[in-house]
Amino acid sequence: MIKRVLTIGETLIRFNIDNYENILKNNSNYFIGGDALNVASMLGINNNDVEYLTSLNSQSIFNKKIKLHINSNNVKTTFSEDSLDRIGLYYYTPKLENINATVEYDRANSGFSKMIIDNKTQQKIIESNFDLVHSSGITLAVNKNFSISLLNIYDSVIKNDKVTSFDLNFRKKLWKSYSEFKKAVSPILHRTSIVFGWLNETDSYNKIENLSLIDFENLTNYTRNNFKNIKIIVSPFKFNKDNKTYVKGFGFNEGKFFETKAIQYNDKFPVGSGDAFCGMFLNSFLNNLTFEESLIYATSAYAEKNKYQTDSAPILIKDLNIANKTNEIER
Repeated sequence: MIKRVLTIGETLIRFNIDNYENILKNNSNYFIGGDALNVASMLGINNNDVEYLTSLNSQSIFNKKIKLHINSNNVKTTFSEDSLDRIGLYYYTPKLENINATVEYDRANSGFSKMIIDNKTQQKIIESNFDLVHSSGITLAVNKNFSISLLNIYDSVIKNDKVTSFDLNFRKKLWKSYSEFKKAVSPILHRTSIVFGWLNETDSYNKIENLSLIDFENLTNYTRNNFKNIKIIVSPFKFNKDNKTYVKGFGFNEGKFFETKAIQYNDKFPVGSGDAFCGMFLNSFLNNLTFEESLIYATSAYAEKNKYQTDSAPILIKDLNIANKTNEIER
């Protein structure tokens, strides 16, 4: 049975600053993305019935390419608005030798940052009876006025005994502090079934260099204890060892903690890898695969995304190899 999904978030144009000679020649590659659109695209090409709520601009020079991108991934925009305001941009400089990748956002006063989901649109969404609604911390960071609308939509999904998911996706540049982020996302988490990532107990955020299954259990304690409605917590974990890059998937479901085997991959095009993980996990879960299978497929999609320079990638579940098992702990 085809599942009906709604994702909510900002559409972005990514300019790739990957060749300084091209910059001098006024040449630059650009790609279409945004975390919710990347998730929607993964779900759409895997034959789910997907709606994407965003702000578009039919007068934008990017509009034709954006529409082509959305349509080619089997995504619909019934609930999106046509705004006269700008589309958000960001500039990405890939990792160079001894220099980390950098991201510079230019999304102030974008159409999405000003967008309001009016009562009529909210009611249409509620009446659509989606099987799953997905959004993220980035969505709330860009448009903090979305909070009430998201709460109403998530409440309606829960009342219909359907699934809600939320990608915490904390981005330091988008929030004044981790405390502000935590306060903003907590009401949504009280209405969420599936969470990507976890909240720290302290009001601080530190990058994790190593993660074991026991570490994952300890790090998710605060989220599990304070948001009893959350059924599933999952997250990819990227790490380097002996000058090679790997990714593992970690998960919690029904009192058990899971860890996939590490997948080695070429960390060439990392933009959108986390979204590929989210999209493939949701696709697998919605189509009745086991939790363990869903986690392995999601981790495989994370690695596979790095073969594609685009923000989202044409990754089909039938093409992924999951000859992989998880380690697990039961509590």
